[in-house]
Amino acid sequence: MNILVVDDNAAIREIFKDILTTKGHAVTMASTLDEAVDKLDSKPDIVFLDTKVGSDEGLHLISRHAEIYPDDELYVVLVKSPSEPVPTDMPEIVTSIDKPFKSEQVLAAVDMSIAVADERRMNDSGKKRKPKKNAAMKKSGGFFSRKKKEPTVRVSKAAAAEGVDFGTKYLVFEEVPEDIYLLAAKFNPQVFSVAIVSSNKQKAFRDYFDTDEQTIITLSANPKAGSLSIRGLGTLMETLLEFADEHDRPVIIIDNFKDLLEANGMNSTLVFVNQLITGLRKEATIALSVDPGRVNAKERNILLSKMKEYRE
Repeated sequence: MNILVVDDNAAIREIFKDILTTKGHAVTMASTLDEAVDKLDSKPDIVFLDTKVGSDEGLHLISRHAEIYPDDELYVVLVKSPSEPVPTDMPEIVTSIDKPFKSEQVLAAVDMSIAVADERRMNDSGKKRKPKKNAAMKKSGGFFSRKKKEPTVRVSKAAAAEGVDFGTKYLVFEEVPEDIYLLAAKFNPQVFSVAIVSSNKQKAFRDYFDTDEQTIITLSANPKAGSLSIRGLGTLMETLLEFADEHDRPVIIIDNFKDLLEANGMNSTLVFVNQLITGLRKEATIALSVDPGRVNAKERNILLSKMKEYRE
């Protein structure tokens, strides 16, 4: 891969170069925004872009690329501090890493960028059809038909739930979904709005909860009223982002990563997870149950670059 690193810190540029060249990538570097613009002529496959380059905003490189090369795709890994948000209105940003970073996070970002690029090529424009406003769900008394709860409790992030932090993205490695439900049950439904994405019948996980206040989003290979197609990752993403937008403290639990893989393939599923996390417009928790036997070391690192491993 031809990779451009844009950072005004010479030491950080060299760290990137050392990490990337050991994996066979060709690396060019720029210390200013003007220098980076000049090097865009080489058509880099991926750009590692710091949010601040000298006195310039790093994100200006994206707009300048669009002006000069309006027909070319740009795949950006944003390098930022943990407190900085990732813009949600720039599709050029495919993932991000926080400083200080580890070599495995840099390499996972490369793998994620490749997966996103492959997905966009397969879908031409990369835009997915937006679903209708959950008409089938409303007819069937489905996902969002439940009356919204009035927010009655104000909580801080530190006091969000016993043993878990609201806003954290969790990864649960387990052969069959069990601990993911124990994690979900720690979020009090009187305070948090919990959505569970599953291919299972509800009785498979209802024993883990004291109430039936959770929203269940059922996926199926042959969807009927009140369920979604397991092959419709774009529709699922829109549904989950809508759920997050419409609730104050959203918690999204996905227990069927294995089924998503079988229906959509690894690249598309990893892209879905990444875009779901980066597409959130407010603080939310996402938890994903993954059979460790279904992912290799590279795929595991991609997931862990975005999520924190959870152990019950």
